[in-house]
Amino acid sequence: MFEKYGAEILKNYKFKTLRLLGSVGEPINENAWQWYFKNVGKENCPIVDTWWQTETGGILISSLPGIRPFKPCFIGKPFPGIKTDILDDKGKSCPNGKEGNLVLLSPFTPGLLRGIYKNPKKYSETYWSQYGTKKYFTSDGAYKDKQGLIRIIGRVNDVIKVAGHRITTGELENAVAKHKDIIEY
Repeated sequence: MFEKYGAEILKNYKFKTLRLLGSVGEPINENAWQWYFKNVGKENCPIVDTWWQTETGGILISSLPGIRPFKPCFIGKPFPGIKTDILDDKGKSCPNGKEGNLVLLSPFTPGLLRGIYKNPKKYSETYWSQYGTKKYFTSDGAYKDKQGLIRIIGRVNDVIKVAGHRITTGELENAVAKHKDIIEY
């Protein structure tokens, strides 16, 4: 949103007390991340990105400033006690750098959704049919880097198929945002 108005508007503010920046909601593309870090944070403020869903009841994956490394567009590592994996469609763990499906592993957080009101079949099909009852399917595509930091690619259930290729909405948004006349907002 700030990038849309340009860096000029930011010159009216000092940001002297700013110590930390946040990014939540959707995966942030690298251009927007770099702009935010350089222009708002003056390259001095780490950006805390988070991953969670309403269904998980709270933040489960994030970088922790001063404790864990932060890297453009990567949300970080799971909080202590939270176990995750990135699986291919057959349920095998993906190696670092390979995109797959983010899953939560048992034991599950106490805030995890326990059902869908009057629709247990939909609950089972949506979250537990892909990999069974011991792996919660988040419907988010992701991959890990060599440090184990996780990057969310986008929803895997929001996919466009073109010539046999599956393109997620996050990939499409990143491609569109690379055009010089498009601003991420």
